[in-house]
Amino acid sequence: MPRRPWPIVILALLQLLSPLGSLLVSASLSDASILSTLSRLFETSSFITLVDYFFVPVLLGGLIYWANRLGYIFIIFFVAINIVQNISEWTKLPQDRSGIALLIAVNLVNLALVLYLALPQVRALFMNSRLRWWEAKPRYITNLPANARLVEETTTANDSRSEWMTARLYDISVGGMSIDVPSGSFPKNSAFRVTFQFQKWLYDLSAEIVYERKLSQSQMRVGLKYLPLPLDEKWRLDELIDALKKIGAPQSRELAPWKEDLKAWARGATKNPKAWLPNLSSETVKASKKTG
Repeated sequence: MPRRPWPIVILALLQLLSPLGSLLVSASLSDASILSTLSRLFETSSFITLVDYFFVPVLLGGLIYWANRLGYIFIIFFVAINIVQNISEWTKLPQDRSGIALLIAVNLVNLALVLYLALPQVRALFMNSRLRWWEAKPRYITNLPANARLVEETTTANDSRSEWMTARLYDISVGGMSIDVPSGSFPKNSAFRVTFQFQKWLYDLSAEIVYERKLSQSQMRVGLKYLPLPLDEKWRLDELIDALKKIGAPQSRELAPWKEDLKAWARGATKNPKAWLPNLSSETVKASKKTG
């Protein structure tokens, strides 16, 4: 499965570790050990306070990691509640400069989290499931010979596009496929009928166009989303995907080992602040429109 953006993973991890960070800062400001600070916290805090201290950050970390619309709303809600609680605490600590400083620091962190989530690229990732590429089903590269025919209401028997053309099945998944065909201009929302053979099975699938990409002067790649398939065709398609997985067919989005990927991202993040934002390039947005 494709990997989540490293900024989202790191933000979730920081949120999960925030209770430990708060303990370390509190212990440092009070010149006490972590254990004694933790003991004092349990002795002087109510159950609700302890839940807010330990459980809510874990919940927020999970919601950030899963990155969906409902989670976004809950994150903003809980952070807003936390800010209000901290402001209330300020009125109770008029002489405790270290406590006030800690509460201010916590509120600044919460504000930074809200501002980051409000950035258009980050917000879009949470709100639009089609942009969360890591949720897409695996797409296996096949490069199988195929035949394709444009099917649409405006196509006539005399239209050259209605004839079968030699194509190549570049990749396929349970939700769609990509085929390489001779360059041309295809009507929006039109569909292809694609036939190909894998092992002993002959497939005949119909799918609508979701994107087009020029490969060369004579070739283009067309992304397709299946039209409703009969149950037996769905079953055979699942068998095909399972077979490709078993034989170790390469995926269209191969992942580097996570350590190498993280190091590469970190090098880029030190040079370019944009690395801290999810990479929602035009190609990514187009690819996200594939259904699996």
